[in-house]
Formats: sequence, C-alpha cells, structure tokens
Amino acid sequence: MANMIVHTAGRISLVLFLVFVANIFYGKAVISFGLSPLFKLSDVMEFLLLFLVAIFFVIFALQREKTRGES
Repeated sequence: MANMIVHTAGRISLVLFLVFVANIFYGKAVISFGLSPLFKLSDVMEFLLLFLVAIFFVIFALQREKTRGES
C-alpha cells in the first residue's frame, strides 16, 4: 500500500512539474514568435500548480524514506 502511494505521489509530482515547465516554455514561445496564446494560466494558477508539485514531492520523499527504513 505504501509503495503504491510512493509511486502515485511521484508520478503526480512529475506530471504537474512537466505541466508547469511546459507552460513556461509555451509562454516564452508565444512572446518570442508573436503568436496569439490559446490559453494562459494566471499567476495564481501557476503558483498553485507549483505548490501542488512541492506538496506531492514532499509526500513522495517522506513515504519513500519510510519504506526504505522499514526494509
């Protein structure tokens, strides 16, 4: 059970971080190439996205340490 939590939290953290980074590169491309943006995350949404990344990564790290300590 704990192993499933570790993998799930790690994957969620990775996916959310990739969404955050993709949003940054997308915003840079829109500015650099003068494109009209199809979507834009607000500043608050970017903050919440990065906050969720941090929360899930901490859960991942703590659960992984816990499972390694039990082995």
